[in-house]
Amino acid sequence: MSQSTPPDTGPVIEAQALLAAIIASSDDAIISKDLTGVIRSWNQSAERIFGYTADEMIGKSITVLFPPDRLDEEPKILERLQRGERVDHFETVRVRKDGARWPSR
Repeated sequence: MSQSTPPDTGPVIEAQALLAAIIASSDDAIISKDLTGVIRSWNQSAERIFGYTADEMIGKSITVLFPPDRLDEEPKILERLQRGERVDHFETVRVRKDGARWPSR
């Protein structure tokens, strides 16, 4: 039985580290969520813009950031994502921890 050489994962690890650095240093809030709308990642700019720490937001519903008059947006977004469709940027409003409304795209 011959022994195979494991694949070189160095370039993949380097690319992942580069992407993590880009996300961490971005001036834009970068938030990921799963297909049920639960926040899975939250960068430092999201903390600066919205006032919540990653510890406060990861595991919570993204709708924490939605004003009451915009709650209908999330089911529509999730439906499209669940169908494998792309959701383009759109103008909307979100709410910061201090209650201030924040224009978002």
